[in-house]
Amino acid sequence: MSENSKIAGLFSQAADLMALLDENAFRVLATRKVARILEDMPEDIALAAAAGTLGDLPGVGEASVDKIHGSLKNRFAGQIDHEFIAVSKSGGIAGSRKDN
Repeated sequence: MSENSKIAGLFSQAADLMALLDENAFRVLATRKVARILEDMPEDIALAAAAGTLGDLPGVGEASVDKIHGSLKNRFAGQIDHEFIAVSKSGGIAGSRKDN
């Protein structure tokens, strides 16, 4: 499995969790879109991250770029970026904010 597929999978899992927690529908859809973009990306995600071009991808915002960098950093330690999919009682999925 490619690094692109692994990180796309994290975004897909995060979107699933967000949907289960009834997070803002726009954020769920945006997170799914990032997953599709990363999965379909022809360039290696680590190369794009090193070049600083992830934010140039349409639909990939600053928060997503930060999560991608964190996931890439943690791959060397063999750890899952728990912050990526962490659920907090007050804010829902880490990095997202539930609109009331």
